[in-house]
Amino acid sequence: MTEPVHATLARRGLTPGEHAAGSGYASGELLLAARARGITLLAPLLPDSSPQARSGGYTADMFAIDWDSKQVTCPQGAVSSSWTPARSKGTNIILARFAKATCAPCPARARCTTAVRSGRQLGFRHRRIHEALTAARAEQASDAWQHRYRIRAGVEGTIAQATHVTGIRHARYLGLPKTRLEHNTAAAAINLIRLDAWWTGKPLTGPGPPTCSDWTSQHKNRKYNHQLANRVRNGPHGRSIRSNYFFDLEPRYGIEP
Repeated sequence: MTEPVHATLARRGLTPGEHAAGSGYASGELLLAARARGITLLAPLLPDSSPQARSGGYTADMFAIDWDSKQVTCPQGAVSSSWTPARSKGTNIILARFAKATCAPCPARARCTTAVRSGRQLGFRHRRIHEALTAARAEQASDAWQHRYRIRAGVEGTIAQATHVTGIRHARYLGLPKTRLEHNTAAAAINLIRLDAWWTGKPLTGPGPPTCSDWTSQHKNRKYNHQLANRVRNGPHGRSIRSNYFFDLEPRYGIEP
């Protein structure tokens, strides 16, 4: 969705200089596409999930790539034996292989690979994308980048509040028009809650809004709570409602479930 959003903003003349997004909205291609539009995509890249990263071994960023010679040098100084364009999960990559004769006697083999019949294999993106990813990961490890990314906390808090209060992760009805209406109503509810917090001086930090369980725990009439829970769970016409939206708003705004 990152590129469609940027394209829409560009058509309206609203291209931002910087876009803070979540980790699911960033990749090497998206970093380059945003840069071509004059946008700095401020988003954390997903961490390395390789076995070497989990065990403290030799990760891909520890290998030196010579793009002109099409060779890769490992942390022990060994050079790859092959350089092959390949496809992995629908993505174009470069696959560099180290010979078994090179890796087998290596004293650091246990930190690098568990392959028995071959040496280490290293897959990485093409040069422009790889260099963009490497630079972005190095930058996001700095304190300055972390300080800039704090601006994202505001929208993350809003999303967390929306899912926590309105149950927006589960749609009550089928079909995009009804789901869109539900999302718009939930957004309006969050705006009302935040306006109330602003006008009454209630800070938005700290514990989140009361949940269904928090509200019902304040009442000792178990029979009433059971009846009320059934009304919310089954809906007014026997339909299933998977949300505590009305539970949360009833104590404050007097909305009947």
